[in-house]
Amino acid sequence: MVLALLLCSAAVRAETFRIELDYMVDGAPGGHSHQPAAQVLQAVVQMFACQGHTLIIDVSDAITHHDVLRLDNVNWTFFDYDGPADSFGALKNEWYDHAGVAGWHYCIFAHQYEWVDDLGNLFPSGSSGLAELGGDDLTVTLGTFIHENEPVGSPFEQAATLAHEFGHNLGLTHCGSLDCGRDTTTPDYVGPFVPNLPSIMTYMYQLQGVRTNLICQGLSPEFIPFKDLDYSHGTMCSLDEHGLVEPWGTMLRGVDWNCNGVIYGNHQENLSGGDESGWCAAFWGPETVLDDYDEWANITDATKTRSAAQLKNLPVEPCVTSDQLRRNADKAVCDRPTLSVESCLTGETRYVKSDGSPGGRGSCEDPLDGIRGAVAGAPDGTAVIIEPGVWREGPLLIREKVFLQAPYSAVIR
Repeated sequence: MVLALLLCSAAVRAETFRIELDYMVDGAPGGHSHQPAAQVLQAVVQMFACQGHTLIIDVSDAITHHDVLRLDNVNWTFFDYDGPADSFGALKNEWYDHAGVAGWHYCIFAHQYEWVDDLGNLFPSGSSGLAELGGDDLTVTLGTFIHENEPVGSPFEQAATLAHEFGHNLGLTHCGSLDCGRDTTTPDYVGPFVPNLPSIMTYMYQLQGVRTNLICQGLSPEFIPFKDLDYSHGTMCSLDEHGLVEPWGTMLRGVDWNCNGVIYGNHQENLSGGDESGWCAAFWGPETVLDDYDEWANITDATKTRSAAQLKNLPVEPCVTSDQLRRNADKAVCDRPTLSVESCLTGETRYVKSDGSPGGRGSCEDPLDGIRGAVAGAPDGTAVIIEPGVWREGPLLIREKVFLQAPYSAVIR
């Protein structure tokens, strides 16, 4: 089965991406299948189509079920390890139909994979997936994510994790352009729960949904144009953790950054060292400036330019675990989203500030200088965010589906 969809979009470039997908099936009595449903794949295909890209997912083979895919404990490799039958490399050698063909990625929907702790001990990771950064291999491993008594993950978890792991193949990390590498002692290090990176690439939103969790955490009102399944478009404002102004919040709405129940004052807080339930659980990490990042403008498919040899021994990105998700569920903080094939966004978020310019892009970094200019030509569903102050622009002709949000005591006259 091959799925592909192409819609018109304002994307800078339209590309075609290709994934061959195999899935494990446990044929024993009472066994289960890791085959993703058609809607799971369609949701991810649609996510790319909304940006003008074509994503082709070739659902190929049902393969032997293994409880854990093995890690090479000598060379500490995973995707290139082709020793025993339950290693990713051995399965790829046997089942991959597009080996050596440029422009293809290989994905296995598996059960679990083996990882190593700081003491060198191997253990079943419980992680949702693993992928090469800028490579061609990825795996979705939701065997510890229970859905309707089956160890396969929910449809949304499957779709979000596939898009997340494929994002790693396209060069995306857990924290946009920020530093979330292995060295947590660097002064600009951030954790993987960046609140103003609205993307399924961050742990904050991968399994919670971008739109759903932004609203639930009080970071955005409902009418701001976001989807649950998406990479970031780079539209949110920066957050300086050294001086967070609570009434300004995310600039989309005020936020209780120090978690004392009152939105008031300036505070120094670490926001990215929390968990899926939000920054109030933050317990480590230095303060820095958290920036959004236009991920869609920065995806790169290395399989189209690199040789097979260059696609080996690449860094890998282990991803959020079922234990992390379960801790959040135990707190009953936010409901997890239901999977749907989401419509493409038509609206935009436009910022208006007194120090903006008439030719601004309307972004936080390049705002417009007037409400009238922000509303002019705005597509349906656009949100116009207005800086505090008195705006004397006379009667405004507001399109029916353009929302004006003035959360910081702005007055329109």
